Amino acid sequence: MKSIRHRSAAALITASLLWVGIAGMGRAGADGTVENVPGSSVAPLTLPPAVGAKPASPGPTTTYPTSKTGPAPAAADEFALGQAAVAKKDWVAAIAAFTKAAALDPTNADIENLWAFSLRNTADYQGALTHYDKALKLNPNHRGAHEYLGETYLALKQPAKAKAELATLKKICGSTCEQYLDLSKSIAAYEKANKATKKKYR
Repeated sequence: MKSIRHRSAAALITASLLWVGIAGMGRAGADGTVENVPGSSVAPLTLPPAVGAKPASPGPTTTYPTSKTGPAPAAADEFALGQAAVAKKDWVAAIAAFTKAAALDPTNADIENLWAFSLRNTADYQGALTHYDKALKLNPNHRGAHEYLGETYLALKQPAKAKAELATLKKICGSTCEQYLDLSKSIAAYEKANKATKKKYR
């Protein structure tokens, strides 16, 4: 009996030492992995995520401002083609794609917004104004439409209307949202260029 107790105690001590050795070679990170301490050659151990832990959210996937709901499935392919054309600055292809997308989904503000954006880049300002107006009737709080409409007014040399769009953006999303900041910069650049022109011809 005495021999058995000695062997049991020895086994317990050995298990404890092994556990301390493993624990000493790594430390648990906040993301559920065990990181090695400097000088350790043991590979990191992966622990299951903590209960209730949320996966990392993906970053933004689109460059151009859109609303939370995308176009109807029937129009999704044409809308995607239009976005790809906008990214390439192929305005003719973009206009063609958004024209088809709008026919398939006539109640989507995102389509109208990017259709107007494409028209503006071909200097068709009247067409752009028409589709920005449609976009904002469908979604009065569409940030992208307000920003781009303001920039269209600057192209038409109507800074007061551009500033009105800036004021609307401030009400919608504050003075730190991307659309407000971008339009604000565009207005500042316009005013700087206008002052320089006036000074030149005095």
